[in-house]
Order: sequence, then C-alpha cells, then structure tokens
Amino acid sequence: MRVLVTLVLTFAGMWYGFRDAAAGTPQFWLGATLPYLPLVALALHKMWQEGTLVDLLTPRWGDLSIGATSMIALLFASWAARRVLSPAGNPRQAWLFHIYLQLGNPEHLQRSTAYTLLILMLCAAEEIVWRGMVLGDLNTFVQILQTHGDQQIADAIERLTIAIGKSAEIRDADFEKTCLKTLRWYRMRSHLNPINVDRDC
Repeated sequence: MRVLVTLVLTFAGMWYGFRDAAAGTPQFWLGATLPYLPLVALALHKMWQEGTLVDLLTPRWGDLSIGATSMIALLFASWAARRVLSPAGNPRQAWLFHIYLQLGNPEHLQRSTAYTLLILMLCAAEEIVWRGMVLGDLNTFVQILQTHGDQQIADAIERLTIAIGKSAEIRDADFEKTCLKTLRWYRMRSHLNPINVDRDC
C-alpha cells in the first residue's frame, strides 16, 4: 500500500510541476517537493516501528568517500552523455532546453542559497523514501510471494529491488516506469490476476 501511495503522489507532483504553466515558476518546485513531505513522514514512521530508524540514518565510515567518488563519477558521466547524446545543434538538445525551461534561470538557481538547500533536502527525502521505505516494502513483498509460490513475480520484483539498491541515484519517473513495465511483463507471463498485482505495487 505504501508503494502505491508513493507512486500516486510522485506521479501527481511530477504532473503538476512539469506543466507548461509551471515552467520557471515556484510551482515546479512545489510539485517536486510537496509530495515528499507526507512520504518522508510515512517512511520515518515505518522505520521507527521496525526499529531501524537510527541504524539507517546514522552515518557510516566511508560514506563521505563513497559520496564524493559517486559525485565525481556522475559529473563526468553527465558531461560525456551530454557530449555524445545531445551535442550542440542536435534535435535531442531540445529536451535539455525543456528541462532548463522548467527549472528556471540557471544562473539564478546557482546563486540562490535557498534553492541549493531545497535541492539537498529533496535528495535526502528521495533517499529516505525510495531506499528506506519502498525498497524495504518490495523486499517484504518478494518474501510473501516466494512463500505463496508466485516465484515468477517474486523474481521480477527482486531484480527491481537489486537495481534500486545498486543505483547511485533514484529518479522517480524512471523507477515508476521500470516498476510498471517489469510487473506488467511478468503478469502476462504468469497469467496472474491483474487486480492483485496492481494493488501490491
């Protein structure tokens, strides 16, 4: 149920924020951040009930080194991808322009302390919600499916959770698309009741 609530709220937030009318306005940031207020509270409550809150949020040795290394790798990867996938004059560059249009003036964003703090808090909220709550719920769902013999669906979700765990960064839209496509394919293969599968995801 929590996974479904997460998908619905993030879908609604992305729809609201990526409207043309919200381009370059605070409405975009409202759509990107507001859904995470109840979701973070829900995730923290879940971790508190399970007794994992302190363990999951306590910094560990090497976290800063891993974070710095990942940041540098992502920086170079984004630069290389931009050069290869959308060089100057390529039609695909219009997609990047659309993102800049939604975010607003890049110079204003870079100089704004408030927006910088907002982005940092949004990144932390995504980690708490997707890694701390959704990933745990999917693991629990896999165990239930394996217990009841629905091995094909269990394998599909297990692969999905492994992909989430290994990813350096979770993007809401990409996760939602992967989840729906993966479960839809395994649902067709195993001929399960569509209502039950959709309810659990």
